[in-house]
Amino acid sequence: MRTLRSCLFLLGLFATTLHAVDATKAPTAPRKVDLGIYILDITDIDEPAGQFTLHALVGVYWQEPSLAFEGTEPRVLREDAALEQVNAMWRPMVEFNRTTAPAELHHSLLRIHPDGRVEFERQMTAQIATELDLRKLPFDTQTLNIELESFQYLASDVELTLKPEKLRMASRISLPQWLPGKISGEVQPYYREVFQETYSRANVTIQMKRHVQFYIWQMMVPLGIVLAMAFAVFFLPPKDLSDRMSVIIASLLTVVALSYSLHSGLPKISYLTVIDWFFVLAYVFLGLAMAGMVWISNLYDRDEAKAIRYDHVLRWVYPGAYILCSAIVVIMALN
Repeated sequence: MRTLRSCLFLLGLFATTLHAVDATKAPTAPRKVDLGIYILDITDIDEPAGQFTLHALVGVYWQEPSLAFEGTEPRVLREDAALEQVNAMWRPMVEFNRTTAPAELHHSLLRIHPDGRVEFERQMTAQIATELDLRKLPFDTQTLNIELESFQYLASDVELTLKPEKLRMASRISLPQWLPGKISGEVQPYYREVFQETYSRANVTIQMKRHVQFYIWQMMVPLGIVLAMAFAVFFLPPKDLSDRMSVIIASLLTVVALSYSLHSGLPKISYLTVIDWFFVLAYVFLGLAMAGMVWISNLYDRDEAKAIRYDHVLRWVYPGAYILCSAIVVIMALN
């Protein structure tokens, strides 16, 4: 019995020693994975859906000592052969985040260098959700966010890096309405509260400035012409109230139709854009013009000379006030 107790004591002491040695063992460092991102094109910015279509060449580069071999030239595999080889070995599993549909793979290339350096590049198309702030539309500049991370390995296992020279963008894109601007990227740890896990995430932002010429010719110029026709009623005789009202009502219906055609391609948002302010001002001044005509008509029956004098004043006050208010809206949008 005493011998059995001694054996159990020695086994317990040995297990405790092994646990202490394992607890003091230094944690392994995360594997470094370099990213390379080349934005080839942006073919669509779907504002109602809150997404954009991105064509990009995404590269991941890491060191794999077990794949080192003798020689001077790298082994190059393409398309299906590259996918078959990379799926049979360790890879960082870096993918796009916040995609609204599965990313489409067009081409793949795998290079394995003699020193074990692995380069895996994919040409892909992805639809990525984004948040757009349209308050300054059409004088707005939007920021498109691209997130890449490994969904299989935590930050303690894989650490992404994105060097400035590895982040590029084509000088021209397929969207004539947008002008690409500054592109920047950074890598930060991201904590997923749902899973209580931390991942290494690369964030790429692209500044896109909207060309305002389309809205000038399709919205501002037609709206200005319609309002000029509406305010021209003050050049008609004050006693012709029915003719004046007909012009104002026709102008109001035209403004409503123009507003509907422009807003059909925009998301249903809870705030007013600069375009909305232009139409709100149009509705307000058309309503004021209608009220002014009724007042002038009633005044004409009592004092014809005074009515004509006020009528001459209003024919310049209304358009001048609308231009001033519109200019204030534009100045606030540009600041």
